[in-house]
Amino acid sequence: NLTFYLRGLKELFHQQRFAHQNYRKYMLLTAREREILNLIAKGFSNRQISESLFISLHTMTTHRKNILKKLDCRNVPDLIKYNVFLNY
Repeated sequence: NLTFYLRGLKELFHQQRFAHQNYRKYMLLTAREREILNLIAKGFSNRQISESLFISLHTMTTHRKNILKKLDCRNVPDLIKYNVFLNY
């Protein structure tokens, strides 16, 4: 039982450290980029997001590229990590 408790504390510490170290990057995102990040994390495709936000697919792709660059991420799982830990 103690091992389970310590493992949970370690994971919580890791999550808090990630949030603390990356909060500034997250705050560089515009409100629209945060909205798009949230939809990406929920599993929506570029086309679905563009249609739901009434923007072109090209604009959506540009937003996604900018989000990846601002957060220094390489892929969607990295983006989801930001959304989970920093989307209050």
